[in-house]
Amino acid sequence: MIYRNNKGPVYDKKVAKHRTAERICKFLNSLSILCAAGLVFFPSSYPLAVAVNIAIPLICIAVLKLYSKYVRIDAERHLVKPTIYYAMLYVSLSLTLTSFKLFNILEYFLLWLLVFGFTLLILCFLFFNNIEYKFQPFKVYLKTATSYVFLIGYAYGTITSLNAVLDDSTPQVYYSTILKKHLGGRRGSPSFLLGPWGPKKNKNTIYVSSKFFRDHQVKDHVVILIFNGKFGIPWYTINEL
Repeated sequence: MIYRNNKGPVYDKKVAKHRTAERICKFLNSLSILCAAGLVFFPSSYPLAVAVNIAIPLICIAVLKLYSKYVRIDAERHLVKPTIYYAMLYVSLSLTLTSFKLFNILEYFLLWLLVFGFTLLILCFLFFNNIEYKFQPFKVYLKTATSYVFLIGYAYGTITSLNAVLDDSTPQVYYSTILKKHLGGRRGSPSFLLGPWGPKKNKNTIYVSSKFFRDHQVKDHVVILIFNGKFGIPWYTINEL
């Protein structure tokens, strides 16, 4: 809404804020698509890419709090108010996919506690003091919260990535032999079936990069490195002997 007085045109503050919020949300949506694609297709840039992908949902929450009257959190399209939903969705999916492919976790109990705790914390930030949900029935909260189930993947990707990237522990070293090669699988990543090593008393599967998969054959000997993890979540990786 624009009106005039004797000093010239004056912009309604609400309209100005709405347009600013709209531009910010469009920018975040575009940025999230680029960053999500970069993390999935260019893993060599992993430390920087993962930092940006982790940051975008946090920036979205900050935008929501700054422009609470002008920004939505639901997945509905073609409404007047812009939404941060899709900006959070794209990077969450990329973090989920990448972390499942890259990190082999030794113990999951603490990881899942942190994942669900972090997910609930984000949902609290999304709904707390949110004007659109102030007087809504519980089923409306539940519907929107359910649409954010991907935040479990975001939390998983964030915690496993930071647990590994920030880890400066000295690894425990074990040795094993490749028994079988699998291309694909439930994670969509190449993997090896290894003989027993360290805490793994039976045959076990480890996920590897495409290059490592191509460069190694059945009966090759490999090194397994177990790290403590920055958050106390043990994880392991495979190296050449």
